[in-house]
Amino acid sequence: MTYKVVPLSKDNKEDLFRLFEENSYVHQREWKSCYCRFYHTSCTMHHWMSKSAESNKTEAIEAIDAQKMHGFLAYDQDRCIGWLNAGSILSYPRIHKSIIPEYLNDRVALTICYVVADDFIGKKVASALLDTAIETLKTKEFEMMMAIPVENPINEKSYRGFKQMYLNRGYIEEKVTSELSYFILKLR
Repeated sequence: MTYKVVPLSKDNKEDLFRLFEENSYVHQREWKSCYCRFYHTSCTMHHWMSKSAESNKTEAIEAIDAQKMHGFLAYDQDRCIGWLNAGSILSYPRIHKSIIPEYLNDRVALTICYVVADDFIGKKVASALLDTAIETLKTKEFEMMMAIPVENPINEKSYRGFKQMYLNRGYIEEKVTSELSYFILKLR
C-alpha cells in the first residue's frame, strides 16, 4: 500500500488533531489527550498528568503555528492515518537528561512518537513516515538522525518505533547503558 506523507504545517494541523481525537487508544487512554506535547515539555510528571487535553491542544496549535513543532502526516487518500513527531533534538527537553552532550545540538534530528489510526496498525504506516522523514531531513541542515525505540510486547505501546525498523534503514545501535540505546543514522 502506498501512502502520501507530508510535513506538518499550519494548513494540515487539524488533520493531526482529528487523528488524535478519533483514535481509541485502548492500550493507553491518556495518550488521547497528549497531542504529542509530552516530549516538548520539561515539567514534572505530576504537572504533566494534571494537564488537560485542551491545554495540550492549545500548546500544539501555538507550536505548529510558530513552526516549533515538526513532524510528518501520512494519508490514505484524503484521510490522515499516521503521525511522526520529528525535528531537532533541541525541541524535546523531556529527554535531554538521557542524551549525551555531544548529541545535544541543532545538527541532530530526533524521531520520537508515532501515532497510527487504529485500523491501519500493522500496515507499514510507520515505515512510510520514517522513510519520508529520512529523505526530507537529509535535505535540511541535520548531520544525523536519532531514534530511541522502546520495544514493548504490546505493539501499540511501541510508539517510538521498533528497533528492527531502524536497523533496516541503516541506523546503527549505540548502547549507552544496559537499558538505553540510541539508534543513529548519519545523513552526511
